[in-house]
Amino acid sequence: MSMMDRHVAIAGGGAGIGEALCRSCIRQGAQVLVVDKLDARSLEFGYQPLEDADAGQLRYRQCDVTRSEQVGELTGEVQDFFGGKIDVFINCVGISMRRSLLELDEEDWDRVMDTNVKGAFLLASAVAPMMKSGGAMVFLSSASALQPERIDASYALSKMTLNRLVTLLAAEVAGRGIRLNAVCPGPIMSDRVMDERLIDPITSEHRTAEEVREEILSEMPLARFHQTIPPVESVVDAVNFLISDEARFITGAVLPVDGGKSLRGI
Repeated sequence: MSMMDRHVAIAGGGAGIGEALCRSCIRQGAQVLVVDKLDARSLEFGYQPLEDADAGQLRYRQCDVTRSEQVGELTGEVQDFFGGKIDVFINCVGISMRRSLLELDEEDWDRVMDTNVKGAFLLASAVAPMMKSGGAMVFLSSASALQPERIDASYALSKMTLNRLVTLLAAEVAGRGIRLNAVCPGPIMSDRVMDERLIDPITSEHRTAEEVREEILSEMPLARFHQTIPPVESVVDAVNFLISDEARFITGAVLPVDGGKSLRGI
């Protein structure tokens, strides 16, 4: 798929899946605006999209998506960099606490909900008026929204809410030819996913990397069949499809990319 000269804004594009999506868009010829809470100086070394991008192809804007005044300032950035209009918007912002509900305090609860739900609302409210007719938006949700886990309850609840937000917003913008969908990744092969599971959240016992790998495989029928944890590219491919013309009649969808994790219990 070619994205030559398309204007793409990616929130949460500084690391993880967001960085992989940024890299994909850059390599396909898009002009990319990355919005992230990370300080730009922390990305100077080892940030692959910077190394891949041609001059003027990538711009970085630091922004706390829970702050309405900072999100509102993105309008000026889009005007300056894109001439005021966006073809594609991807929201990858999200945080998790890995605690059960009764272990959370009010501050933790607010951080998760403000980032994952309020941030998504503020971004959508700011970006929607700047979307070109026929544009596409994708919000990264989680398989946890489809099959909640007690140990990460606040995250699951926030992503359930995000899925409903996507459906409602999709209905609002469809009349302008704008599509809005959600992708729900399960665990992917990454250092972060592996590291956060090395300590058992219930017993606090340390586990080996192989034990963590076997646990993840046991949760995902297709991963178990292929004997591999899905790579980040599996999520990138799904997003690339949803922002492509091939998906021009798909909107309001919530697409699991979780190797069958959300089918447990059926």
